[in-house]
Amino acid sequence: MENKSRVATRKYQGILDAATDLFLEHGYQEASISKLLSRFGGSRETIYRHFRSKEELFAAVLDHQLQDYLEFMLALDIQSDDLKQGLREWSNALMGIVTSERYIRLRRLVISEVTNRPVLGQIYYEHTYMKGTTAITGFLRRQQQKGRLKSINCKRMTSYLVGMMLYEIMHKRIMNIVPAPTKEQICMHTEEVLDDFISLFGINKI
Repeated sequence: MENKSRVATRKYQGILDAATDLFLEHGYQEASISKLLSRFGGSRETIYRHFRSKEELFAAVLDHQLQDYLEFMLALDIQSDDLKQGLREWSNALMGIVTSERYIRLRRLVISEVTNRPVLGQIYYEHTYMKGTTAITGFLRRQQQKGRLKSINCKRMTSYLVGMMLYEIMHKRIMNIVPAPTKEQICMHTEEVLDDFISLFGINKI
């Protein structure tokens, strides 16, 4: 028989999957607990046991969508020692997720709602950019300590790297100018960006 913790985890994941679809289909304003219950079933008590508000539910949806990427970042923080290889693994994972159709739809949703609900912008920033860049900032700092990168502020260097990697393609994806890139296109793009980044900030050619 399935144990209670496994059942609870499966139920929690089911709520998040249903909530994600609900937000994407109806937008933040029109998504409601009543609609979530109609889709997922269960009771209000079950929902509120996990989430105290719709904002908290939306934050959990963002975390849920980025779970694989964030887990990869933790693994990268432990495993990678080579500068370019570590940056390559991080960049390919980043590009694959944030240019995907599902992620782009979530980002469009936040942009469409943030003027009237600034809290959503704060949630998005804290649950995507801040969590997603913490590990790579630490990685760059260790590479500095090994004498492979210039001694500038690591958070600023992370911002340069993310900007170089995403600025143009994210604008095109959000505006629906280009489709989600293939793995081959991602690899080609990240190699070009990393060559530029290392030539600008690296001390030795790695």
